[in-house]
Amino acid sequence: NKYFDDTVLPNYDDIDWSKYFVPERIVTDRLSYRCFWAKCSFCSINSNKILEHTSSVQVQVHKLQEIKEKYGISNFWFLDEACPIPFAVSVAKEIEHWEISWSLRTRLESTLTKSNLDLLARAGLKELWIGLEHVSERILFLMNKSSTINQYQPLAKEVIHNASNAGIGLHFCHILGFPSETDEDRQQVLDFYLACRENLCK
Repeated sequence: NKYFDDTVLPNYDDIDWSKYFVPERIVTDRLSYRCFWAKCSFCSINSNKILEHTSSVQVQVHKLQEIKEKYGISNFWFLDEACPIPFAVSVAKEIEHWEISWSLRTRLESTLTKSNLDLLARAGLKELWIGLEHVSERILFLMNKSSTINQYQPLAKEVIHNASNAGIGLHFCHILGFPSETDEDRQQVLDFYLACRENLCK
């Protein structure tokens, strides 16, 4: 069910841009409205949402264009719970030549391919926020974090490599101290980041 009209444009008329706290104007918005996974055992947010998780590409592109032109905005911070990458790619194809910068929140999924990351970067994506949460297969299973837990850590390393090479910054969210977590589990997190250090330093 969908109980709000996502074609309504945000109104920033009351903002005194001369008192803005950063040099560039940035607005927050969302491309989608619900995590497309919504199965994590620790999350009580998305499992209770009954919204469709995406709008249409046309609606979102029109909204961004209107905001960009009306307020002179070239920086967008998208605060999605977890935007499906195929949807983000479809939007990116429409805004590739707009010369804007944006960030996006999503999940670690196989759709974060090199070709998709390269396209997103060309369209102005500067940062990906990913709810990685952990790399221990035992903890990931307890979290119900993925349907392909044995591929989770290799995929994360691949995404780090490809995103870093494309010039996309990465912000990983983690849960440390998950019930039953051991020193060995935490060591796996440390080892993971040490193994990825060269790419992350880019």
